[in-house]
Amino acid sequence: MREAVFVVRPLEDKDILQATDVLVSAYRHGEWNEHWKGERATLRIQQIRQSPGSVCLCCASGDELAGIILGRLEIRVDENYFIIDELAVAPRFQRRGLGQKLVQELEDRIALEGYTGVFLLTLKEGFAADFYRKNGYSLGPRMGFFRKDELVAR
Repeated sequence: MREAVFVVRPLEDKDILQATDVLVSAYRHGEWNEHWKGERATLRIQQIRQSPGSVCLCCASGDELAGIILGRLEIRVDENYFIIDELAVAPRFQRRGLGQKLVQELEDRIALEGYTGVFLLTLKEGFAADFYRKNGYSLGPRMGFFRKDELVAR
């Protein structure tokens, strides 16, 4: 039996349902344990795709999507950065190097467009953090992640 050949290509309209399935299944398993509803996941994907400067790629074998990487331009005072909003590989395709393939292709594309760096938000420890460290990423020295829950209108 031949092993599937995966290629990275732009995410197209026809891929949205499969991309939604990839996102939902990837977040449901492992350290995330998040239970996305399909409709919300589709809205998330569309929101990123419609952002100015977005780059949305998928890793596919034929018509079957195995993973996605989605992100957008972040304009700063004197540089252009890229923010990776989502990287997801369906659980049955994980640990085959597809996440790394997606990240490398994204980096190649945005480097050609003059981006000077990449930001992302993920767990500080665990599989995702280890993955990004292995791919040359590190925790930023100055920035922190703040949040406020339970907003009340005044």
